[in-house]
Formats: sequence, C-alpha cells, structure tokens
Amino acid sequence: MSRCRAAVGLLALAACQGPEATSEAQRAIVGGSLDPGDPAVVAIIQRRTRCADEPALVCTGALVSPRVVLTAAHCVRLDGDVGGYEVVIGASLADPAAVFIVTSDSRAYPGFDDASHRGDVALLRLSEPAPVAPLTLPDAASAPVAGDAVRAVGFGVAQSGGILDGVKRTGAMVISTVSATSFDAVPGPGMTCAGDSGGPVFRTTAGVEELVAVTVAGDARCTTFSINDRLDDPAVRAFVAAYVADSATATVGSSPTATVTPDDACRTACATDGDCPDLMTCDPFAPGGGRCKLPGALPADFAEPCAVDSECGEDAYCARRSPSGAEACRCAVPCSTLQTPGTGCCAAAPGTATSHVLVALGVVLAVRGRRRRHRGW
Repeated sequence: MSRCRAAVGLLALAACQGPEATSEAQRAIVGGSLDPGDPAVVAIIQRRTRCADEPALVCTGALVSPRVVLTAAHCVRLDGDVGGYEVVIGASLADPAAVFIVTSDSRAYPGFDDASHRGDVALLRLSEPAPVAPLTLPDAASAPVAGDAVRAVGFGVAQSGGILDGVKRTGAMVISTVSATSFDAVPGPGMTCAGDSGGPVFRTTAGVEELVAVTVAGDARCTTFSINDRLDDPAVRAFVAAYVADSATATVGSSPTATVTPDDACRTACATDGDCPDLMTCDPFAPGGGRCKLPGALPADFAEPCAVDSECGEDAYCARRSPSGAEACRCAVPCSTLQTPGTGCCAAAPGTATSHVLVALGVVLAVRGRRRRHRGW
C-alpha cells in the first residue's frame, strides 16, 4: 500500500494523493458519531489575542493531569512559546458552556522525528487547573496486537475534504500493523482526519478502557489508514511522568518575579518572560529595549475594558488579555503609537498613531496566517 506518512495539513492534503472515496465510504468511515462525553478530551486552538478572534482549531489533546494536556509534537512545533495556545473543554468550540484555558508552556518529546512521526508526542501546561478529571496512563499497558479494536476521539473534520467545524466526535478503528513505537489502524468503520492529531486512542482490555496511543497522521483522504504513536514506550512514559510532576508544583497565577504591569508595558523594560505579567512574553527586539507583549502580537499598553475595537479609538484595538472574566478584553495601545520619534519610547507622537497601528495589525495578521498554513493533521 502506498502511503503518505507526512502529517496531513492544509498543504499536505493537496500534496498527498490517494484513491477517490465514495460518498457512502465518507459517511461511514470518517464521520464517526457526536461525542458529548469524554470531558478530558480537549480542542487545542491558537491563542486569541484580539477579542474579535474566532477560535481556530490546531489539534486535539487529552488531559493527563489537572494542568497537563497530551498531544502530538507536530502540533506545537511552531507556536511553542509561552501562552501560544488555548485549550477548549467542551463538546465543541461553539459550546456556550465551554471552558477556555491559556497554556503557559509546551514541551515536545526529545526523540521526536518529524519525517517518520517517531516520538510525535508533546505536552502542554495549563495556566490554571482544568475543571474536569484527567485521564490516566495505565501502569503496565499490554502491547497492541493486530486485529484489536480501538476508539479515537477528536475535534477534526467529519468527512474527507470537509471543513474543521471543531465538534468532538468518536469512532472505532481496527489495528492493522504494529511496530515498536506505533501502530497503524484501518476503518472500523471510523477513521481520524484533519484536526484529530494529538487526540487520544483508547483500547478496552479486560473490560477496562485504557489510553494507549496518540493520533499523529494518516492518508490524505482519511479513508484508508491512520498512524498512532504508542504510549507504552518506557521513554515516552518517563517523559510524560516527569512533566506532570513538574507541572504539579509550577507557579499558578501571577509571576513572583514580574516587574511590569499590563498598563505600563511600553514604559517598563523586561529582560526575561518572568519580568512580564501573566501569559505575556518579553520581546527583546522591541524599540527601546525589551518590552512585554501577548504572544503573536506587538508590545502594547493595556487600558480600559472593552468589547469591540471601536470602543478603543483609532489608535488601539480590543485585545484579549485572558480567555474570560471581567478583565479578559482590554484596549491595547501598541507601543509604537506612544513613541516619540528618535527616542524609542514612551511619549505621544501626534499624527503617526494610525499608520503605526495599521503596521502593527498587519504584522500580527501575517504571523497568524503563516502559522495557520503550517498546521498538522
């Protein structure tokens, strides 16, 4: 069988070729069924830095501790900075009861090989504990065997060539071949697809369902096979256990070393991310020296609460400082609008604000667009 073993993303879908699938096969194999359960299975989205942003699905993941999400390494290889993602706990991205939590760190398995998907495992640390019970890795999982039935869960597309609607679904597959670090699965009749990368794969042994693998790739049309990295590898399990233990004692809430406040980020220099307020990073290349910023945005001061950009005036926009709460959305004034020409800092520059804001927003949109083109399966 000819395979395209690369992670199937927006570019790879066009590059990887496979046989045409019938509409009946698409309905039966890819669709699966809606999954109102599995609360520990979460959607991973790009962090929203503007309050007008809609959630943009990156991958699927699974809580393995109150503050750690297990996913695929290729999902976090570009946006691995502090606070680069949010996880969504709920039945869909549009679920009115969904809980959004920003990540504070990410870590890819050191043995990850992008070409083969070997070790395609990563972990995300949440900025606060999740409100649902996590999954647990079995202490001594038995090796997978060809012919075993497994169940996958993900927020990916419901049919080959479909759109990412961000709805959680589940489907059954059958293990076809097994290697030392992964196994392939064929439709049973479900099949994972784009957006399901990083999602959990379960197997029932002696009446107990266990988390045994992470979805990492498959054929371009989502009708033939999927590749799943095993979690019974001792090195992978040690990697997960160490990160979970570290996350249990990691700081939650305000950084004890923060020297910058959100409303004075343009005037106070930073040297490291620890100098910045929660979920902001230090940009060492900002004019006038290091300045704190939201990931994917330019340095800015944060002023009064807002709901839409128009409430902030032409020199600012409505930024999302945190996923929810009274202080979630605040007017952001890019530092470039506050600079005195030639000084690199901090005083009003009449007549230049609008052009600076347009440049700032253009850079942000370009960065966001570049990230979206490189999503994994």
